[in-house]
Amino acid sequence: MIDRRFIMFCAIGGANTLIHMAIAWLAVNFAQLPPLAANCVAFIGANCCSFAVNARLTFSVAPEWRHYPRFFGISLTGLAISSTLVWLAGHFNLHYLLAIAVASVLSAALSFALSARLVFIERKRQA
Repeated sequence: MIDRRFIMFCAIGGANTLIHMAIAWLAVNFAQLPPLAANCVAFIGANCCSFAVNARLTFSVAPEWRHYPRFFGISLTGLAISSTLVWLAGHFNLHYLLAIAVASVLSAALSFALSARLVFIERKRQA
């Protein structure tokens, strides 16, 4: 059976994708940032939301921002996996959307497992 926390983690990830897109759109259309810069700002903004909401709803702890760098590093690992799989798909003439779909599943599972073990678990022990 799938852990309820993993389902919540994935749902929050989906919501944060929408937040990411909204921040990027606002940054391009109102702050006049170039799309690449807007995407970077949006990634950080959505990632902060993901950290705070996952702390509360997925792992039932208060967000402690001193642990955020670990969470951000885990997120960058997911980005690296995704980018690598998209590159490999192109190299082997596979459709990039297939690579993104596979990367999404792998990244979600890895991010959840690492977040549970490296970011949020210590604080549960201290409580």
